Amino acid sequence: MNVDRNRVAAGFTRTQVGEDEDGFIAAFGIPLTRLPADLWHTFASRLLDAVGGDLTADAEELLVDSAQESGYHLGYGILTSDAWRESVAPNLVRLPDDLLEGACAAFAACGWPEAEIVAFTPGERLALRGPRGVADSPDRRGADPRPQVALLRGMAAALMDLACADQPYPDGLGTYRCAPAVPTPDGARTDFVVTRA
Repeated sequence: MNVDRNRVAAGFTRTQVGEDEDGFIAAFGIPLTRLPADLWHTFASRLLDAVGGDLTADAEELLVDSAQESGYHLGYGILTSDAWRESVAPNLVRLPDDLLEGACAAFAACGWPEAEIVAFTPGERLALRGPRGVADSPDRRGADPRPQVALLRGMAAALMDLACADQPYPDGLGTYRCAPAVPTPDGARTDFVVTRA
């Protein structure tokens, strides 16, 4: 691995951002808000509870689609940012392997859940392992894990769309899809496997 996660985190946390009169932050080429992730996770959890029954799986897939689209556009902004050029680009030796490793580190530095690459076959398959606490049961605070699982599924697919899609940005979105998450055998972590859609 040629990417130093600490250097990436330092590069991205130094990024100066300011909000406009509507409260949006123009960072990485897309408008962001300062609303906390817990707000969005709570909204998503309530949405899943409200639809219930036969529609729950469809609602979860919509959350995955939303995370994939968001991750795709945010990811492109990250990959073309000054912070990327300074803290990651000099270490890109093996493409697309190092690009994916750097993108995982940059996404985590920007507040998305940390994930590590477990296996990668260029153009075909990516397996990420999510952090502790991302499983099929509530975390130690009692928080619903489903929104974070959907977020990681979408992020994983977005990473492959950016790194390996046949079409360049913005036409590569949706080339890959992440299967439902699978807990590791010990149940402590969760695996996310991405293949062509």
